[in-house]
Amino acid sequence: MGQIGRYIIERKLGAGGMGEVYKAHDTRLDRTVALKVLPPDLAIDPGWLTRFKQEARAVAALNHSNICALHDIGEAPIALPASRHPDSGDHSGPVTVTFLVIEYLDGASLSARLERGPLPIDQAVDVGLQIAQGLAAAHARRIVHRDVATLSNGAAMVRERLAEDPVLQERATTLEQRLQIPITQ
Repeated sequence: MGQIGRYIIERKLGAGGMGEVYKAHDTRLDRTVALKVLPPDLAIDPGWLTRFKQEARAVAALNHSNICALHDIGEAPIALPASRHPDSGDHSGPVTVTFLVIEYLDGASLSARLERGPLPIDQAVDVGLQIAQGLAAAHARRIVHRDVATLSNGAAMVRERLAEDPVLQERATTLEQRLQIPITQ
């Protein structure tokens, strides 16, 4: 599919307001990563580039099991077809893209999982608790996140931790009592 710097692109995972996300192979460290690439047409705008770099600094300030780790930020030249080239003049040269290298979590999105039907209440509460815990960690650092990604394998950028974490276990027990539904079996 292509290459950006030392990263071999395997497939596109998705796209959002701040760029496209790809599954990639890090050839130096021999590992799978996610690359979030700021599109070249946005990277030429100093405002977008500043926002992208601010996002990188914010994510780098976080260290929590329910938040994907940021490994690096980089820039690399790539060749683009003339139809995607941000420069309205000469389309012959490469353009520089700015990208984030993020921890890759394997699994389907929560929305894809929900297409098969609702989650059992214990899984829904578990995922919700994990999302809330990750957001609380970000908020404690005064970071407001506008894009929560979730995976159906129990990861909402999240590890399966309910059984291991006494604080989460206590919260789930309290929720069980309020809802009168068993969660912590």
